[in-house]
Amino acid sequence: MKTKLNHALFLLALMPLGTTCAWAQTDLINTGGTVSAQYTDSPAAEAIAKLVDNSTATKYLTFHNAGWVQYDVAQPYVVTKYALTSANDFPERDPKSWTLQGSNNGTSW
Repeated sequence: MKTKLNHALFLLALMPLGTTCAWAQTDLINTGGTVSAQYTDSPAAEAIAKLVDNSTATKYLTFHNAGWVQYDVAQPYVVTKYALTSANDFPERDPKSWTLQGSNNGTSW
């Protein structure tokens, strides 16, 4: 079981040792990666794709108290920073804590 969180666990594939990677600053959302989530029962207007659409006018909503979200990129990247914003409509549903994890194979974090 992954670490329990208030709303989402962000999992990104990081660089395996001995491989090349993209060092330039890149918005991983624009790399053609795939987003998935533990729970997919969100309202259609607040589905998981809204989490990575680079719009502060949209949001991903889950009614579960804990869960995970994964963004799988096509090639290795070194993640040096990330941003998380809230919808600012129900502060009690904003994430209170989360864990950013990386994986070279999508199963070991």
